[in-house]
Amino acid sequence: MLKSLITTKQQAALRALGLPTQRRPTPPGVFLRQMLDEYQISITDFAEHIGVSRVRLSEIVHNKRNITPDTARRIAAGFGMSPQFWLNCQHTLNMWDAIVADNSGEVSAIRPLVPVAA
Repeated sequence: MLKSLITTKQQAALRALGLPTQRRPTPPGVFLRQMLDEYQISITDFAEHIGVSRVRLSEIVHNKRNITPDTARRIAAGFGMSPQFWLNCQHTLNMWDAIVADNSGEVSAIRPLVPVAA
């Protein structure tokens, strides 16, 4: 059903960036929830461990808040991994949402400037 809602131009833009065309990318909050479960730690306890509010972490887990570079660094440090994973997840989701939201084709209609010869 989602495929029918995405135009051919949007699909081409998604493909050009290596983004999925059949479904929305998995939000980073889903991965965070899986890791919290795997480590058997609550949102509250992990938030305290990495020095952020419970609300902030809960909003990320429930896909109501984006992961910032600061939060990515903290989550990564808490799990002993790279912050780039979290930033890539968020960036992929943001770019997909931006392309799909461009229903009017307004952005895809913008043509690059051509430099004026000196």
